[in-house]
Amino acid sequence: MPSLLTLVLTVLWFVRPIRRGATWALLAWAWISLIGGAISVLPIEILPFRPVQTLEHYGFHVLYAATQVPLILVTTLWLRDERRRDPAPRTRPDEA
Repeated sequence: MPSLLTLVLTVLWFVRPIRRGATWALLAWAWISLIGGAISVLPIEILPFRPVQTLEHYGFHVLYAATQVPLILVTTLWLRDERRRDPAPRTRPDEA
């Protein structure tokens, strides 16, 4: 399911009118995935650890986290660049 959401948001990024919103959504989703993945491996008693966590399982968490870092960097840089390219601050129609 997480891959499907990432795919949908990536496809939406190619729709020009909603690109900025899709970028924000991708950035938020990457942070949620990164933080959620990190929390889920912590030995917190309220989390069910059945079956027992293995080194292979933790390795996949590290791999999954590693795939989120480029997405976070790319979306952050794109949003920063987009803000720089944005024309002068928008005024309300009645102020023009």
